[in-house]
Amino acid sequence: MRESFARILERKRREYGEKFDPSDLASQFPRYYESDERIAVRFWHQGKPIPEIWTGTVGITGGWRPSFLLMLRNDSSGSPHLLDASTEIVAVLIGKYYRKPDGQILHLRRSPETSFGAWREKA
Repeated sequence: MRESFARILERKRREYGEKFDPSDLASQFPRYYESDERIAVRFWHQGKPIPEIWTGTVGITGGWRPSFLLMLRNDSSGSPHLLDASTEIVAVLIGKYYRKPDGQILHLRRSPETSFGAWREKA
């Protein structure tokens, strides 16, 4: 079982004291960190959504200024995908389907122009 998010914050406050800065920990992700649920997210760049959708679980970095990460696989030990307040959670894996907030199934497809781990929503 994962360490609770509150416990991580408490431990880091003790470890780093006044230097500890949780400001990069976006409020929409602690629930998914604790539950280890797989989510589908869309990143934004300069106020515009990136067309690819990425799937994975939520991890957290170490150090005095932690951030949430999107872990693409169960055996991942790191990730280049930082989850911040602008990252949009588009669906959550329930059973064998990613479900949108309205309950509809998110249909995904790989396309040749996307990189490893990235998906596009089927039209």
